[in-house]
Amino acid sequence: LQTLEQGGTAGMQGVVVACGGEKRFGNLVTQDGPRCMLELGFKPMVWYALQTLEQGGVTNVFLVAAGDHFAALFQDWLRGSYTGKCNVEVVAAGEDADTADALRAVMPRLVSPAVTVISGDLVTDMHLEDVLATHARCGAVATCLVARRRPWAGVDAKTGRPPKGAHYIGLSGEHLLFMGDEEDVDKVLKLRRPVLRRTPALMVRTDLLDCQLYVLDVKAVGALMESKPNMHSLQLDIIPALVRRQFTKVLAAAAGKGGGGGKGAGGAGAVGGGGGDGNDG
Repeated sequence: LQTLEQGGTAGMQGVVVACGGEKRFGNLVTQDGPRCMLELGFKPMVWYALQTLEQGGVTNVFLVAAGDHFAALFQDWLRGSYTGKCNVEVVAAGEDADTADALRAVMPRLVSPAVTVISGDLVTDMHLEDVLATHARCGAVATCLVARRRPWAGVDAKTGRPPKGAHYIGLSGEHLLFMGDEEDVDKVLKLRRPVLRRTPALMVRTDLLDCQLYVLDVKAVGALMESKPNMHSLQLDIIPALVRRQFTKVLAAAAGKGGGGGKGAGGAGAVGGGGGDGNDG
């Protein structure tokens, strides 16, 4: 990540994921109005994702849509209404594609060492430069943007039961050491021994949300996706697997660098390059 370490983003590619999660929007999503084309402040939500990339200096962008029909809708909007500085190429993934499938669809065309992946419906005031700087300084395989849950997005907690709808994020400073959801916890939250050996202090939080903005090492993520073709979600499959694999030599060999730590941009969690013992499981 030489260009990032020197403080620039020249040549870095971006991927806007405009597929997956359609069912959560119910009747708002139609055949002529995909989720990321829903308007917010008279702009489709995908415009805000492109603005985040543009303001961070990432202007070589793939926009991945679910199926040819939705891809054509995004292409029409880009030609007729988009006036930003991003050079956007629309790519059609499968109609039932999830977020990891979207990244898999463009993986052969990624030539930069790292790629910024952003959900097409993310609206944030976070500066992408801060996330990129954290990624470069830590020498990370993955850097994830997280945010505090809003009061209206709290988890359903009952005594003696795991919180419903919770995401478990384990942090040591800005180093991301654990990530899981309610399906990974059956009354007892289990932490692997290599995790506990890695750090003297670990805080597992349920008040944070994965914003689905990632900076990823292309080589390491590509190797994982090739070895695990059944992984379809970035949030639920790829990122947790990278977190687990940082304690193995497999990820370190794929990435060609070690882990990161220290103090940096608030809201960013970095996954190290690996080392030590443990397995993916």
